[in-house]
Amino acid sequence: MEEASDAELESIESRGKALSIAKEPYEFAMSGNWEGLKKFYKKGDKKTEEIVGQLTMNNDTALHVAAFAEPKVLEFFISLIKAYHEPSLLCLALNGQNNHGNTVFHEVAASGNLNAAKHFLELENRVESEPGYQRVLKIENKLGETPLYRAAAFGQTKVVEYLASKMEDKELHFKRKKDEISILHIAVIGQHFGLSLSLSKI
Repeated sequence: MEEASDAELESIESRGKALSIAKEPYEFAMSGNWEGLKKFYKKGDKKTEEIVGQLTMNNDTALHVAAFAEPKVLEFFISLIKAYHEPSLLCLALNGQNNHGNTVFHEVAASGNLNAAKHFLELENRVESEPGYQRVLKIENKLGETPLYRAAAFGQTKVVEYLASKMEDKELHFKRKKDEISILHIAVIGQHFGLSLSLSKI
């Protein structure tokens, strides 16, 4: 059996430390204790920087998890990242991907939280000129799905219509790369027939 390299050991140690720090907020999130989670990341505390750090073994951050909570929970976290002065932290909040390749914006699109989607696109204006930053609308997950595609897969008509009004390259969003299933087909598979009509007009 080969011994792990120094770099691999350092990576394992780093992930172990991150998960150790995340134990308390992880327990809050998994039990649906959103008030506890909000208190943990309260404003003005150094812990606000940890919002963009690993929270789960799947590499989800607090933002990923909050995307599927009630809208007020995610609004609280958005208010915290809006206060970030470091562009690198805001870039990480917007571009960070979990093990499935989903950004927070993928999760927001799938959850149908239109207000959050608008907030994230507004935040993007602050960092879009940063080196290495990727536009959230264009980032694909490991299945080759953009946030618009995921919104369609989950039947989120209002989010689909809003994101469609913001996209530049329509072709990017019309197929899932992994299996070539079209965005219209995925809406029909999910029996989102009203959405199918909207998609046919894009």
